[in-house]
Amino acid sequence: MRKVIRIAITVMCASAILHAEEIRKEMKSNLQSAVGVRFMKAESVVFCKDLQPRTANLLFEPTKIIKVQRANRSQVYKEGVDFTLEGRTLRLTKNSRIPVLKYFSQTRDEKVYRFKEPGGFIYSPGGVTKHNDYDIEVTYEYQEGDYADLIKECAESDALTVFKKLAASKPVTISFFGDSITVGAQASGALSVKAKPQRDGYPKLVFNALQKKYPDADMNYINKAVGGKETSWGLKNIPVIVETKPDLLVLAFGMNDGQKTSKAYLKNTRKMVAIVRKKNPEVSLLLVAEFSPNPNLNGARYAWRKENRDGLFSMQKELKNCAVVDVGVVSRAMVKRKKFCDLSGNNVNHPNDFLHQVYADAALRALFLGEKQ
Repeated sequence: MRKVIRIAITVMCASAILHAEEIRKEMKSNLQSAVGVRFMKAESVVFCKDLQPRTANLLFEPTKIIKVQRANRSQVYKEGVDFTLEGRTLRLTKNSRIPVLKYFSQTRDEKVYRFKEPGGFIYSPGGVTKHNDYDIEVTYEYQEGDYADLIKECAESDALTVFKKLAASKPVTISFFGDSITVGAQASGALSVKAKPQRDGYPKLVFNALQKKYPDADMNYINKAVGGKETSWGLKNIPVIVETKPDLLVLAFGMNDGQKTSKAYLKNTRKMVAIVRKKNPEVSLLLVAEFSPNPNLNGARYAWRKENRDGLFSMQKELKNCAVVDVGVVSRAMVKRKKFCDLSGNNVNHPNDFLHQVYADAALRALFLGEKQ
């Protein structure tokens, strides 16, 4: 039976990856309108000299600040000493120890200021410079209230056959295929970053959560994603995925398909699915529509990306044993309340640790959506 879910960002961001049973409970409780205390763990903000000077917004208005720390774990900050709280806005004090980023430069720098927005070249770290040097993690409690603007239809699913195998403790291979986001860029634990707190990208977070749910299952993790690639490359290389004999395939291209038409993107995606299922008709699928990149840069093409997303949902209606999740609609809703750089590891098209967590939570809810509640 196919199910659709309207997911609140309160659900998506409120936790580290939960045990699957806890995920179900979270889904039920957070989708209800009852008033209660919610918990936000390690929401990221960045303070910029030239972008919202000395302030940064949270998604929700805290009732209690639990912890504010630098993402690299080098320092913990104190309310009243380093920042004050005004509604859902953090404001730096005069002598705050919190680092402040210079977002714009008027001159190009290949390592740091590489891409141009209307205000100048933006901070986009390369080489040894790490964006999470400026990421500040805020953990807090907040009162559930009106967050209708943050509730979006973003997931749809059938009952997936992979869960029958997992429940029976049969060997299961979970394969990931996509671009740099699925490689794990720009999570702090990614090979290109290697910074504290050394968190995994969303694929490993999803896999780890499934392992917790099914501790007796013999699960095999395979990730064949390659940075900078798009669906035409994926189609040429899909035999690599066929060879992994996946029981669950997470297919997540799109960020680099910006110069192609939606027709080409969807055609390539459909062909990849057909090739994999010709060899293994029982493979479960999760199709991922990527988060929305920096809206101020060329190639953002939000309308085009929506066409891709709509195409994936249409494809899902034709396929069985398939789930779809749209991280883009979630990220766009978040950016209405926060700066894009609060969520991105390179200010262009890579998630930071916080947004990788959102990716993982969204993917898990899509996967479990088809299960009997």
